[in-house]
Amino acid sequence: MGRFFKKNYPVVTNIIRLAEEKNMSVDQLSQYSGIIVEDLIKILDNRKMIRPAQIAAAALALHVDVNALFEKPEND
Repeated sequence: MGRFFKKNYPVVTNIIRLAEEKNMSVDQLSQYSGIIVEDLIKILDNRKMIRPAQIAAAALALHVDVNALFEKPEND
């Protein structure tokens, strides 16, 4: 776990889950969100803090309300 894990949670967990549900690759998510793929990989691996603008961009790319990214996962 990266040092930012607690600060990125649950946003990153939800981004990963939603991207998987939509069969969206990291490359596609990067392209649709405008987040540089290298940065996105670091964010998803909890090695880089996700910024508010990146949260909004990911929500748009995933076609969800930004609030959906902050929902606590059911299995927690």
